[in-house]
Amino acid sequence: RTALNTINSTIHSVLNFDDIMKNVLLDSTNALECNSAAISLLDINNNWVVNYFHGFDRDIKGTTYNYSSEPHAVLAAETQKPVAIDDAYNDIRMNRERMKEWGIPSVLVVPLISEGNSIGVIYFNYYRKINFNKYHTDFGEKLASSITLALKNSELIKKLSNELEERLAIEDALRESEEKFRTMANAITQLAWIANADGY
Repeated sequence: RTALNTINSTIHSVLNFDDIMKNVLLDSTNALECNSAAISLLDINNNWVVNYFHGFDRDIKGTTYNYSSEPHAVLAAETQKPVAIDDAYNDIRMNRERMKEWGIPSVLVVPLISEGNSIGVIYFNYYRKINFNKYHTDFGEKLASSITLALKNSELIKKLSNELEERLAIEDALRESEEKFRTMANAITQLAWIANADGY
């Protein structure tokens, strides 16, 4: 509970969103005593794209995987329930070769659900074998709810920011047009005054 309270405080802090997600993944890996974690979101082509990560020895942001190549993530997304894999090297629900390649014998994957739809997953990776229990899955589900809310708020803020930028650009264009019109009107007035003064 203490870890979730800390994470929720971070989510509602004034940090920029990338820093929030870094801190959230750091705190959640500590709470679950796992070695690494990643958030993959589904893109418009229904591929998994790593958006945030912690604990990996290289930068994996932007790494994209075909939907079906991550069967444990597919299972979590489609059942909308956490999937805990104690033996990732031998479990048929896994891409076992990929788990061996990454050296991850145990993994917990939790769906991110927004308005009834799965929008991505969180992976919690262990570089040792783990016997998962209710604490792991309950923590994962509560964390996923908080992260989903944060993602929705971030998207809303981004949308409002874009709308504000568009409105400011329109206002700038209008001001520029008004200034040009005013300059032209003044020039016409001066020409008319000159013409009248010269007796035309």
